[in-house]
Amino acid sequence: MLPGVRPRWEVRVVRRAVLRLLLASVTGGIAGLVLYSLTRVTSRSLFAVTGALAAVVALLASEWYRKAARLTEVKVTIPQLSELTFAVNNDSRQVAWHMFVETVTRVSTQPLADDEGVVREALTSMYGLFATTRETLKVTRPSPVVPSGQTVEYLAITMLNRELRPFLS
Repeated sequence: MLPGVRPRWEVRVVRRAVLRLLLASVTGGIAGLVLYSLTRVTSRSLFAVTGALAAVVALLASEWYRKAARLTEVKVTIPQLSELTFAVNNDSRQVAWHMFVETVTRVSTQPLADDEGVVREALTSMYGLFATTRETLKVTRPSPVVPSGQTVEYLAITMLNRELRPFLS
């Protein structure tokens, strides 16, 4: 490298810094003019401008809160039986909703009178739940690990292996 010649990346860094300083000074100048103008406003106009600014601040705060405050874990406690903690993200919400719909809409989960329904259809529906659960779990990404290790996927697999499989065997 030649003496006194800066590398390209250093030139880019300096240009970005100068651009940021210029942008910040222009923004600060505009903000100063706006604040000066607001202090000159009186009566109804002052209330209108203040209300509009309060609404903008409230909107920005709610958007920030909506993005920053995300539910990541859910703890379900069944008194005297157990306590489940599992991870929640968009993928696990979709898996949980899909599993919920598949489970509660099956003929085997609905109460039937003694003279209604066919046992074969109920058992076929339960066998179908295995295939549906497997396909749902295959197409989604795994949930993040939680301290208790119980994700929606874990609960779905546990339902299949500890509850449904022994019943259907």
